[in-house]
Amino acid sequence: GSLGGLVVTPETQVVKTNGTTIPGLYAAGDSAGTNFTGCTYGTLGSGMCHASVTGHRAGEFAAEYVKNIETISFTEEEIAGFEKQTMGALQRGYGFTTDHVLSRIQQTLFPYEVRIIMKEDRLNAALTMIGFFRDHFLPKTYAKDIRDLRNYHELRNMMVGAEVMLKTAIMRKESRGWFYREDYPRRDDKNWLKWIIAKNVNGEMTFTTENVPIEKYPIQPPKA
Repeated sequence: GSLGGLVVTPETQVVKTNGTTIPGLYAAGDSAGTNFTGCTYGTLGSGMCHASVTGHRAGEFAAEYVKNIETISFTEEEIAGFEKQTMGALQRGYGFTTDHVLSRIQQTLFPYEVRIIMKEDRLNAALTMIGFFRDHFLPKTYAKDIRDLRNYHELRNMMVGAEVMLKTAIMRKESRGWFYREDYPRRDDKNWLKWIIAKNVNGEMTFTTENVPIEKYPIQPPKA
C-alpha cells in the first residue's frame, strides 16, 4: 500500500484536483506521496531522500512561477475574513487548549485496534469522535501565543487528515501491505487495485477510485 498524498503533475509537481492544476500550489515530501514518478513511494528510498528530492523540485518550480505572476488584489472584506480565519484562535483567549485537543485526537486514532488492526465498526466509532472534535472542540480552541497558533492550525489540518484516512480506510474493503482490515483480511486485486481519490466538491469531501496503472511500473508486484 501507499501512504497517499496530493495528486501532482509528473513534470512540475503542481497539485491537481478535479482534473485541473492549481496554479502556484506545489507539493513535496509525504504530501506528494501519490504515484508521480511512475513508481510507488517506497521505491524512492527513505523519507528524507524523498523529501529532499521533491522539496528541491517543488522549490525550483515555485520560484519560476512567482517570477511571472501578476499582482493579486483582495477586497477589504476578503482580507478581514483571512485575518479572522488565521488569527481568530489567538484572539479568542479562552476555551480548550491545543494540547488537550491534540491528546484527544491521538487517543482516538493511535490505538492499535483503530489504526493497525482495522475493522469497520471501530473505524466508524473513531470517525464519529473526530467529527465531534471538529464541530465542538475546534471552534472553542484557543492559542495562547503566536507559536501556539501554529499548533492550532496543525490541529485543523489533522482533523481533515484524520477524516480522509478513516473514510478511505472504511471504503477499502481488503488488506494490502501495511493496510490490514480484520473484516477483509485478503488482498483483492480484482476490485481494489485502485487509488482512492479524495476531493473537495463545493465544501463537501467526496471520494472516487482510479485504477492503478500497474502495467507502466518498471517493477511488477507479485501476484496475489
